[in-house]
Amino acid sequence: MPTIYGINPIKEFLKADPGSFEKIFVSRSRRGKEIEEINRLAEEAGVEMAVVEGRQLEKMVGHVVHQGVVGLLREFKYSSLDDIVANRRAEMAGDLVVLADEIVDPHNLGAIIRTAYLMGANGIVVPARRASTVTATVFKTSAGAVRYLPIARETNLAHVIEVLKKKGYWIYAAEAGAEKTLEEMEFKGSVALVVGSEGRGVRRLLREKADFLFSIPMIGRINSLNVSVATGIVTYKIFSSLRRRVG
Repeated sequence: MPTIYGINPIKEFLKADPGSFEKIFVSRSRRGKEIEEINRLAEEAGVEMAVVEGRQLEKMVGHVVHQGVVGLLREFKYSSLDDIVANRRAEMAGDLVVLADEIVDPHNLGAIIRTAYLMGANGIVVPARRASTVTATVFKTSAGAVRYLPIARETNLAHVIEVLKKKGYWIYAAEAGAEKTLEEMEFKGSVALVVGSEGRGVRRLLREKADFLFSIPMIGRINSLNVSVATGIVTYKIFSSLRRRVG
């Protein structure tokens, strides 16, 4: 079963989705107001707490900064593509679905999920193979966003694109070297954004199925961005275009 560790991630999960926990383990030597708050939240939610020796926590998660608290999670339940399409955000005048193609680093996937949630996305689609699953690292890096944002795991992202097109989505792919830039893109209605793997970018078949290819303009001697950073830049542009204006 997956685990999550650290005071803030566990507090966030207890507030957002306490049913995700099987059990929470606290080091015998750990004290303080933060642990008291975790105890209170767990008691209110009916989540079992156990006090253990610190070495037991290390057996569970290894030599990481667990801050003396580890949560044992129930198996993560992926959503369907239909769930994602239906998850329209009230603050958004349009839809945004992010297709994360072969993201193998769980830190990057967690950061992408966190950013997509905060930038108004309906959900994330990841491939079933050659990509990170929702691991404990993804849980932690997403800062709890995996419990708010639907995530689908699909065998064929090319087929997902075809389905989204039939539902009225425009497909955009971020690709280094594309002639058009992000500054030239106009986002409206239903948008599907494809972001590529850390090493080779968006796969050729997915690029060919995209309605628009664009690059992010940059200056300097380095010609690429971390995929989670690039996703943040692009989704903010989409968010700025699609979010509802109040007043």
